[in-house]
Amino acid sequence: MSYQTKSPVLLIAFNSKERVAKVLDVIKVVRPSDLFVAVDGARDSVEGESQVCAEVMSLIEAAVDWPCSFHLRASKLNKGSHTHIPEAVDWFFENVSFGIVLEDDCVPSISFFEYCDSVCTASGINNSVMWINGTNCGYRSENGSSAFGYYTKYPISWGWASWRDCWAELRKDISARSPSLSMRQISSNVQGGIMATLFWAASFRYCYAVRNWDFRVTHALWRLGGMALSPPINLVSNIGNDAQAYHGGSRLDGRFNIPSREWHARDALPEIACPGAFDTFIEDSFYKVALVRIVKLAFIARFPFLRRVYRALSSKAS
Repeated sequence: MSYQTKSPVLLIAFNSKERVAKVLDVIKVVRPSDLFVAVDGARDSVEGESQVCAEVMSLIEAAVDWPCSFHLRASKLNKGSHTHIPEAVDWFFENVSFGIVLEDDCVPSISFFEYCDSVCTASGINNSVMWINGTNCGYRSENGSSAFGYYTKYPISWGWASWRDCWAELRKDISARSPSLSMRQISSNVQGGIMATLFWAASFRYCYAVRNWDFRVTHALWRLGGMALSPPINLVSNIGNDAQAYHGGSRLDGRFNIPSREWHARDALPEIACPGAFDTFIEDSFYKVALVRIVKLAFIARFPFLRRVYRALSSKAS
């Protein structure tokens, strides 16, 4: 499949040449006219990482072999994902009004770029849409995959796109000190009743107690009464659950390595489905809403340092 994206692209990278190369292989096909790359700095505690980060930057610079406006932002210090990613997105949207954001463990299909371009220019999209998901987490509708997408209350950061003004509004919650949604407000945004409400109440306490930016985006979207739009088929595959994963991860986690597929605007029906079954699927299969997770999130929110211990143990177990 051949397609040249109309949208600017931001690639956020760190210390994995293998993953960066896979994402770049797709970016090189769609040849964005404006390519932004942000690379986090090495951790002082990891021997040899500064050399790896330098090699990542060299790999990226060598890969950009098509005519484009290329922007590179390299941090000398390690900021960590909670700080590095939002700051990179800030920089991106200071320069573009709409754009696509990819972390280096999110491998897109070529169709992901066509999908984002199509949403950006489509008429009839609900004005509350503030975020475009790249993954649909493997959801398969009984009606097939010919619809334009699914409205959802869940913005997922595994390959996404947004607009400058939307990011500016969402960004306020990323910088906030504590959550502000009431239990009633949380309940109005979930499908799974009291269990999902308790899960997200615990998740929001958790994400403001630790350095977690993407759950804060969900908090912001709900506070603003916004929605995300997910594609009818999976367009981005997250491969970030290997030994190089920044936050660890299990190789047995079914949310990762879901194959991406191709999508064509010309084949899609104009209808966009309402949340309902899709959001229920996301709660059950992606966020894995369950009592044990609620207890874990609440406990870590109370004792944030335990997150590092849990992730270290999870990584060893995988």
